[in-house]
Amino acid sequence: MSYTRVCPACGSQDLSLPRKIESMPGFSVNERCHCNSCGNELVPLLIDTESSQEKSPEEEFQTIDLLPVDTINWKDQARISMISWNHKLQPEGVAETFLSYKERLLETTSHLNIMVLDIGGINDAHTNYRVLKEIVKPKYRTYLDPGIHDIADIFDAFTLDAWKVVCNSMCAKSLNIFEEAFEISDHVLPCLYINKGKVLWKLSNGEKDVSRALEQLRRIGFEEIGIIDLDHMMNPIDKKHIEYIANLGSDIIYGGGVSQDMLPMLKNNGLAGAIIDIH
Repeated sequence: MSYTRVCPACGSQDLSLPRKIESMPGFSVNERCHCNSCGNELVPLLIDTESSQEKSPEEEFQTIDLLPVDTINWKDQARISMISWNHKLQPEGVAETFLSYKERLLETTSHLNIMVLDIGGINDAHTNYRVLKEIVKPKYRTYLDPGIHDIADIFDAFTLDAWKVVCNSMCAKSLNIFEEAFEISDHVLPCLYINKGKVLWKLSNGEKDVSRALEQLRRIGFEEIGIIDLDHMMNPIDKKHIEYIANLGSDIIYGGGVSQDMLPMLKNNGLAGAIIDIH
C-alpha cells in the first residue's frame, strides 16, 4: 500500500520540510511539514494512493464486523459492547475488552474487516481518540466512525490510519459534510442511520426518505453506501426486509440485525456487503 502526504488545512500535496530544517532523516507522518500552498506548518495526512482499486471476486461482497466502543462508561480502555437505540446509541449487555475480543475472533482470517463506532463520539461529539488508537491497526481494514460532526473530525480520523472513515447521517448537519469528505478522500464511506423507516440527521432539514437520501449520496460520487438500521439492531431481519433493502440498490453495505447465517441471503440479493452485529 502506498501513500501520499497531503496538507490537512488545504489538501495540497505540495509539501516540504519545515522552515529552518535542512534535513530530516526518516521523514514520517508524525513530523511537521511546510505547505507551500497555504503556508501552514502541520502534521500531514497520509492518503492511500494505490493505483488499482479494482475488487477481486472474493471482495465483491464485503463482510464487516461491527465493533461499538463504549467510551461512555469506560474512558480509559477499549471496551466492546452490543448497542440498542433509544434516542441515542446505548451500550447493552456485558462489555468485553477489545484485547479479549480480538483474541477470540479477530485473529482469524475471516475477520479482517471491522467497523469501529465510538458511541460517545457519535452521541455527543466526545470522541476518545486515545482509546480508538488501541483498536485501529494497519493489519485490519478498519472502517472508523468516531462521530464526524465537522470537517476537522475527518482529518483527525485519518491520522489514526483507518482504512476508511465513516461519515454518518446522525452526526451530519447537512449533506455538505459528505460533499467535503468526498473531496478529501475516496476512502470515505457514507452511512445512513435509519429509525422507523426514515433517515436520522443531526438537524431536521436532511432528506429523510431513504431512497432519495441514497440518490443524493450517489450524485456526490460515492460508489458504496452504508446503512445502519436501528429498527433491527439486536433483532433479526426477515427475508421480506432484506428484499426491500436490496431494491434500494446494489451499492449498499447493510447493517442492523445481521448475523453470520444471514450472509448468503444478503449476498444472493445483490447487496455490496453486510455489517455483522457483535456476537
